[in-house]
Amino acid sequence: MNSTPTSEGIRREFSCRHSPQQNGVAERKNRQILEVARAMMREKHMLNFYWAEAAYTTVYLMNRCTTNGVHELTPYEIFVGRKPILSHLKVFGSIAHLCIPNANREKPDTMSEKCILIGYSSAKKAYKCFNPST
Repeated sequence: MNSTPTSEGIRREFSCRHSPQQNGVAERKNRQILEVARAMMREKHMLNFYWAEAAYTTVYLMNRCTTNGVHELTPYEIFVGRKPILSHLKVFGSIAHLCIPNANREKPDTMSEKCILIGYSSAKKAYKCFNPST
């Protein structure tokens, strides 16, 4: 490893290319995210097109689970300062029926659309769903 000294006493170290073993903690977490996302996708027979959503959902769920480093606290709780609400969690890749607002449908039309749950919104309290027909 190369290192560059700085005036503050902090040493910046560079790892060799193509050697993830040198950055153990980050690589183990990345591998865990990869393995969980892959398992979720394979369990529900999802296409690789949804890889990013599976990885995002994995991180979303991991941030709401307790860790070994800080007992009885979740990363979400440490960052936000309150316990996460878990009642809205659903199974990745499960069937979801989205309500069609009255303004967007006629009387004989169906009231919902069948979709696949692919994650959780980061901007608002909502689910991300995929409609295979559209």
